[in-house]
Parts: sequence; C-alpha cells; structure tokens
Amino acid sequence: MRAMLEKVMSRWGTTVTLTRGNRSYKAFLHETGSRTWQNMEKIYSPLGEVPRGQYLYLGPADPALQVGDVLRCSGKIYELRRAEPVYYGDKSVYCWGLCVEKGGEDTWASQS
Repeated sequence: MRAMLEKVMSRWGTTVTLTRGNRSYKAFLHETGSRTWQNMEKIYSPLGEVPRGQYLYLGPADPALQVGDVLRCSGKIYELRRAEPVYYGDKSVYCWGLCVEKGGEDTWASQS
C-alpha cells in the first residue's frame, strides 16, 4: 500500500521542500477553501476560529513531519499546523496535515 501511494505522489504530486534538513520530495498541497454554504459559516474550535486559508497536505510517510515544520512549494511558504501519520495495519503509509500560508494574515487561532 505504501509503495503504491508513493508512486502516485511521485507521478502526480508537486515538489515540496521541507526546510528542516532542506529535503525535497513530491506531495499534494491543496487549498481547502470552497464556495459551499458551510465555508461561509464561521467555525470555532477550542483554540478559536478555524481559518479559511488552510491547505491540505498529503505526503509520504517519510520524512516524518512535525507541527511547526515549514514547507516551500511553488514559491510559497507554508507552516504545518497539524500532522498525523495514517496507518494501514500497523504501518504508516502516508502523512495527512493542515498548513497555513506564511506571509499573509495568520488567522489560525484568531478569535472574534
């Protein structure tokens, strides 16, 4: 399963550079914004309002990412705010995460 997912990422993913160690690899980074009604409503977590400028990250299990890691992709810089390995059986097969673009207004934990 892991080899199949890594093959898909290497073929259709985009180059991402993890600044910790300056390691480049292929992954998927996609803005989570949409034009649905749910996206027009404010959502709050225990840490405050959940921002709309989030990016979904799907990448290989290695390198193991950590919250706070910084990624570069297509001339933009993203900070990882959540990272979780996804398992198939007892083996980590890929990493799921949420990022915010750096350099703009950081609304990750803002409160109204």
